[in-house]
Amino acid sequence: DDVSIANHWLVSGTHYARTSEEWLKRMDKNITSIRPIFEKTYGKESATKWIAYWRTFFISVAELFGYNNGDEWMVAHFLFRKK
Repeated sequence: DDVSIANHWLVSGTHYARTSEEWLKRMDKNITSIRPIFEKTYGKESATKWIAYWRTFFISVAELFGYNNGDEWMVAHFLFRKK
């Protein structure tokens, strides 16, 4: 309990939805550079599976946070201050 909330605000989920869509585009565009990293991280035999998992994650985030014009799932920001 070293900090307290000084302020907080909500941002429409559409911002995070667009961010996730851009991450997906960037991953797809750079897949030849990313695949070796995934092979090293997850194993050569599992890299394709993990690429699919990450693609699914980005698509899911975009759909969830974009739902209902971004008013269903939002992003909360908090400003903390020392007590």
